[in-house]
Amino acid sequence: MRRGRQILIVDNDRVILEAVSDMLSAKEYQVTKAHDGLEALERFRESQFDLVIIDIVLPKIDGHDLCRLIRQDERGRLLPIIALTALGPQDVAKLSGLSADAYVAKGPLTVIFPNILEAIKSVLSGRRRPLGEQRIFGYEGFRPRRIVSELFDLNRHYRRLVHCLADVVIELDAHARIVSANPFALRLLGRSEAEVTGLAFGDLLTPRGRTAFQTFLARLSQDPVGMASVAELRLVGSSRRLRCHPVLDNGGIVGFLITGGS
Repeated sequence: MRRGRQILIVDNDRVILEAVSDMLSAKEYQVTKAHDGLEALERFRESQFDLVIIDIVLPKIDGHDLCRLIRQDERGRLLPIIALTALGPQDVAKLSGLSADAYVAKGPLTVIFPNILEAIKSVLSGRRRPLGEQRIFGYEGFRPRRIVSELFDLNRHYRRLVHCLADVVIELDAHARIVSANPFALRLLGRSEAEVTGLAFGDLLTPRGRTAFQTFLARLSQDPVGMASVAELRLVGSSRRLRCHPVLDNGGIVGFLITGGS
């Protein structure tokens, strides 16, 4: 085994993330961890990796979109990717844009460990397999988690609806970084999805708009429920007025939604 292989692993299940990371570290791999898709994309852009292990169901950017964004980067086109998933094969088959090189079914750690090691050995040992011929590990006797499949389907349905809207829809995380932007928004920005994902939204605003946005965020952090919940903003190079809506959960800010104004 080649020593010092760099592996990026992303999973929002901290138990699995830590356990798999410890197991790989014990095998002398150099492991970088990420807890959601946006953090994983940032780690990928910062460093060189020999392999990425991606959970398909992830917060902020799901594994399907993360895989697609990595493949759009020159360094990621041939990068070996292993998809770790609780979805059944029939659900994975629906994800035509998921260009992973191998799939490992989630299950007990004692089962996951050898399957991950076999998958790593497979994808690092030779050329990439053609699409549709990827190796699948651990699906013998596998029972897909129905609730995971249903939640994933709901999320994909939401993404499809937003994709079809003829108006600006930009989703931000709690730190006001761009998580997703629909095609209409990308055309307005004049940038690709890969270029905008992960950017600080304030960097796209006019100086006056950036100041207004920062003031809005500061006031909102003091009283997320009580104050006026919408800010109006303008992008650099556009006269279009946008509205920023905080997304709240249990009284706390978990993100923002930018929509087209009049």
